[in-house]
Parts: sequence; C-alpha cells; structure tokens
Amino acid sequence: MIRLAIEKIAELTEEEKSSITSFTILDDLDAWDSLAKVSFLVFSSTEFGVQLDGRDINSAQAVQDLLDLIQQKIDEKDAKVSS
Repeated sequence: MIRLAIEKIAELTEEEKSSITSFTILDDLDAWDSLAKVSFLVFSSTEFGVQLDGRDINSAQAVQDLLDLIQQKIDEKDAKVSS
C-alpha cells in the first residue's frame, strides 16, 4: 500500500518517487492542489476500495497521514465484513 500511494502522489505532483517519503509534507509539494486531491480520492477508492472524503484529504499534513487514513478505512471495512 505504501509504495502504491507514494507512486501515485509522485505521479500527481510530478515529483520524483525518490523524493516522496511518508514524512513528506503535502503542502510542500507545489502540485498538491485540488485536482491532485480529487485524483487521490479516486485512486484510494479504485485501488484500495475505500472512500475518503475532502475533509480526510484536507486534514492530512504528511503522506503518512494519508496512509493512516487509508489503513483506518480498510480496517473499518474489514470490521464490518467480519461482524
């Protein structure tokens, strides 16, 4: 999941993959704009089957925050399936 998300963020922001880490501050990426955020919402739904919303994306400060949000949504989804 980490590799895929970092690759997508790099693609959306036109940054080198090697320059993006879980500690990267999203607002430091020049192209982390509304279009990139919407594209990441679509990516998370398509790739991981989770629905993030604008509040989720806007609250994320670092790449790790996005990863944590995705993992949280996956865990919630799995908990609903197993109950």
